[in-house]
Amino acid sequence: MKSIKAVLFVLAVMGLFSTGLACKRHKKKNNKHQTEHIQTDMKTTLNKKWILTEMEGAEGKISGMSGDVFMQIDTKTNQLNGKAPCNSYFGSFDSNYASTFKVGNVGSTKMYCEPEMKNEDLFFAHLNKVDAFKIVDGKLQLLVGNQVVLKFK
Repeated sequence: MKSIKAVLFVLAVMGLFSTGLACKRHKKKNNKHQTEHIQTDMKTTLNKKWILTEMEGAEGKISGMSGDVFMQIDTKTNQLNGKAPCNSYFGSFDSNYASTFKVGNVGSTKMYCEPEMKNEDLFFAHLNKVDAFKIVDGKLQLLVGNQVVLKFK
C-alpha cells in the first residue's frame, strides 16, 4: 500500500512538473508571437514620410525651421532619405522595430545655404548619434540615450 502511494505521489509530482513546463513553453511561444506582431505593426507605422517639428539645440528646442525638413523611412529596404534644412540626404538604418534605431552611411548633396547651415550641421550630428526611437501620440521621437533630440510628425 505504501509503495502504491509513493508511486502515485511521484506521478502527481511529475504531472505537475510537466504541466508547468508546458505552460512555460506556451507562454514563451505567445510572447515571441506578440513581439513579432508588435514589430510588424511598428514597421508599418515607421514606414512613411516624417516632418521635423522640433530639434534639440544648444540653447534649447529649435522649431519652425525654414524649408520642409523631413525624413522618409522605408522599412522594407532599411533605407531613409529626406531633406535637411538645406540639402537632400539619404542613408540606411538598423532597427529592432521595438526601440533601437541606428542611422548609418548618410550622404547628402553639398549646397551651402545661409543661415540654415548651423541647423543643418546640428541635424546631421543628431541623426548620426541616434540610437533609439519612440512613437508618442503618433509622433516619432529619435533619441540619443534617454534624450529626445529630434521630433517628427
